[in-house]
Amino acid sequence: MINDTYAPSTGTTTFGATFSAPYLYATGYSALYVMKASGLVSQGACSSSGAYEYISGNNVMAYCNGGLKVPMGTSPGAGGAGCSAPTAVRGGMNFSGGKMNYCDGTNWVPIN
Repeated sequence: MINDTYAPSTGTTTFGATFSAPYLYATGYSALYVMKASGLVSQGACSSSGAYEYISGNNVMAYCNGGLKVPMGTSPGAGGAGCSAPTAVRGGMNFSGGKMNYCDGTNWVPIN
């Protein structure tokens, strides 16, 4: 179930949602992001919820869920020297096709 509301008096949009595993969601933004998490493979421990980093050993971008680094794509990624169209180093980010993408060293990987 997804509920969204718009408050004309304040110009704010809020979202309310009910999801169960394996879905992850983030609220409090101007959009509601829903991701399906499958086969959670931690990339290590962390403590700063929402922080993200490129894990070069596995060629994957990961975010912190408050305890674990969760991969945002297939892990391990392809690896390599960088991406083209546009050119970027491993871990580079790009907005294309309506989604954020990261470079896994060879391919642009959409963050779902």
